[in-house]
Amino acid sequence: MFDVRSLIIRTAETPIKARGELLAKQDNEFRKLKDFIIDRSKPDLSVGFDPWAPIVISVLDTESSVYRLEISESDPVGAIADQQVRKMAAELWGNVDDKNVKSARFGKGMILSGMEMQEALDLIKVIPDCRLADKDPALFIHRTFGNSDIYYVSNQSDNQ
Repeated sequence: MFDVRSLIIRTAETPIKARGELLAKQDNEFRKLKDFIIDRSKPDLSVGFDPWAPIVISVLDTESSVYRLEISESDPVGAIADQQVRKMAAELWGNVDDKNVKSARFGKGMILSGMEMQEALDLIKVIPDCRLADKDPALFIHRTFGNSDIYYVSNQSDNQ
């Protein structure tokens, strides 16, 4: 039998966010002494002089011969970053789902998804500066360079 008044936890120097429990066996059952959270998800100096400093958990003086430490819901920094990316994507895409909602405004721009290019261009009111007949197997790109307009036209058939 020995007394416990505190527990010191040293984490690896890897960002982590986890939940912990310290238990002591008394009368053949484990009794919870303390719930705690380990949050080393932002290891920069804004959290203190040493972001990897030991974590000290204080408990009431407890006597037992068996103690158990349970760490659960471990969340490495990659998972935290994934959550942040999912949150940003949800904010950016809103309710755009490619079927019922195909566009949304965001800042000065738009999110467009699940539509043909011409439908997207029509939606944002881009007027074509050159039209080819539907039967013409040609593609083109238009660029402006200084005061000049440059058209690149590509014949997509084997015929001349």
